Amino acid sequence: DDFNWEFCELYNSGDLAADLSGYHFVNSAVGAPQLGLVFPAGTSIAAGEFVIVTVAGGGGALNYSGNGYQVFELELGNFSNGGEAVSLEDAWGNVVDAVTYSSSGLWPGTGYSILGSILIGDPNDGGPSLEYIPEILESYMGTGGLATDNEFGDNWQASWVDGGTPGAPNSSAFGCNDASACNYNPTAYLASNDVCDYDCYGCTYPDAENFTNGALVDDGSCTFGATANDCPSDINGDGVVSTGDLLVFLSAFGEICE
Repeated sequence: DDFNWEFCELYNSGDLAADLSGYHFVNSAVGAPQLGLVFPAGTSIAAGEFVIVTVAGGGGALNYSGNGYQVFELELGNFSNGGEAVSLEDAWGNVVDAVTYSSSGLWPGTGYSILGSILIGDPNDGGPSLEYIPEILESYMGTGGLATDNEFGDNWQASWVDGGTPGAPNSSAFGCNDASACNYNPTAYLASNDVCDYDCYGCTYPDAENFTNGALVDDGSCTFGATANDCPSDINGDGVVSTGDLLVFLSAFGEICE
């Protein structure tokens, strides 16, 4: 419900980068469509990339900036908690995608609690953001068809984390909830640990004998063998035994080794 932190997320679900130069972002917070933003020349969105459109931040700094994803500021308008129509149009005014969201009807408008414990807050000023349900998005990208399109309110959810997940995949109640797994999902309340992945562990030191290509987390298994030096007199490592090696030796002559 904080005006300065309202945002809309654009996602490129295609296999290729898309040029957004001159594209229009249209909102209708005032009750009628208005041009909120024209993307600058040279703007592009890579395959699988998330881009944020937000309102002006306070203190001269653009909110959400500095987090590793592109952020663009609305020049006019904002995002209504109660709902409005937003659209992305190309430079000639052709609609690329459009959504009219709401806080009623099929759209999520309340939170969800179990035994007094709030699992999901109210997206209508309660903290969470509206999210295109990631499993439905995946289906839409496959063979889900029109029924899985983002224009339908029942394909959306209140985010499982307050504030949503700007610049990142939407939250999910499914997945792996083993904190030691590579694909750990802290909001996987409906977890199936059969999908847990541990392939990110291994030896991450390239000079090790058992370096694991693709490993992201070092598991302490690295082993290092003694490296034979075929030319121990080449002190400076330039491949030639020369005066340069002698100078290196003389400059260190007399030092006490600890």
